[in-house]
Amino acid sequence: MIEQITIQANTAYPLEGILTLPDTQTEKVPAVVFVHGSGPVDKDETIGANKLFRYFADGLAQKGIASLRYDKRTYKYGKQIIRELGGSLTVEEEVIHDVLFASHMLKTDPRIDANSVFMIGHS
Repeated sequence: MIEQITIQANTAYPLEGILTLPDTQTEKVPAVVFVHGSGPVDKDETIGANKLFRYFADGLAQKGIASLRYDKRTYKYGKQIIRELGGSLTVEEEVIHDVLFASHMLKTDPRIDANSVFMIGHS
């Protein structure tokens, strides 16, 4: 099951996301938040014809694990944010705030086991 969601760690920069849940969910499930690597990438971490995070999300759902993926802040708002911050952007501003907010969202979702929320990064 797929749900469109919005990550709003910073209300000025809402990020489009997808929560993928196992189809046969009957109790709380573990979950992962996908963490982007370098560069501005979309929620699927599309590289050429490959959509790595989408493939991982589908595979995890088949194993009973939910996942949350979303557009990286620099993918959606890169030029605007860099301009507002005077030409530089820290890893905290680019990645960490959003990952922590996404993790909190999962932990408060009644379908997710709050003690089994993990982060998986790539790149």
